[in-house]
Amino acid sequence: MPIEQTPDPSSIKPGVPIIQTPSGPRPAGVLDEDAYFAATLEAGDGVRTLGPIGQKHYYDKLLRSESWPEDGGGITTMHPRDAAMIGLFHLLRGMRWQSKDLRTIGGAVDQPPNSPVLTVHQLKRIELDWPQWDAKDIPIDMALITTPDEARWNVDEAVRSSFLIEGSKNVYGPETMLRYLGEYEIGLRVIAWFGQKDIRRGFEARLAAMLAAERTHEIWHRRVRVPEYFGAEVRLVIQSSARPDQADTAQANRWPLEFSIMADVAQLELVRIPGYTTGVALDTEVDGLA
Repeated sequence: MPIEQTPDPSSIKPGVPIIQTPSGPRPAGVLDEDAYFAATLEAGDGVRTLGPIGQKHYYDKLLRSESWPEDGGGITTMHPRDAAMIGLFHLLRGMRWQSKDLRTIGGAVDQPPNSPVLTVHQLKRIELDWPQWDAKDIPIDMALITTPDEARWNVDEAVRSSFLIEGSKNVYGPETMLRYLGEYEIGLRVIAWFGQKDIRRGFEARLAAMLAAERTHEIWHRRVRVPEYFGAEVRLVIQSSARPDQADTAQANRWPLEFSIMADVAQLELVRIPGYTTGVALDTEVDGLA
């Protein structure tokens, strides 16, 4: 890839001693590999951008994406929003809970209370993104997972970065690696309908406990791995729950429940292994170059 060396004056910090080099100004005492002058790079999509001249921060060949048709491969990519919904789907599909029929507890006040009747339940159906929004009758024991709010990119410059993921070489295809591009915060909503209020109570109690913390660590979120998204981890944090009962749904014996959940998901992309990598904290050897 041809590199046109041009100065990058905006990167010169005030108060730093400057020396002149054949490639442009550079702060005194800085190694050539870390110098504050730039190379004009071809991004591959008709866009030219600035990058450091040293090979510490760029590759000698354009990274080729497996999900871009012009690069070959054509592997379908997935947005973190969809990965978050699928992660929550995997959590709900294996969920079991008990209901206690509170009506069986009551009785004469001068008699001991009856033991509640316990019944084990599970969801019969889980849908994504309103596939039956115009259905005349919503089935009971069904849950709907949506992302009604905006997906927010983590703009904290202290943690924002991109890098090749160690250990992903050739895992998802020959001569490929996963590239980390950043983090998304995604608001999820679960809406479930039940035919009995006690079943709803049991579902709410169980899901709240499952989302509150790990079963193996004392942390305040729940982690789920998504096989459909390169096995990436989705971190789920409960925000709130609500019982939006209305007269018409009560008359139809439909008892809804809503959960608001925040998900943190990494933006990942599958790329071809570059011919030469540096500054990636990764031991890689391709074509004899380490």
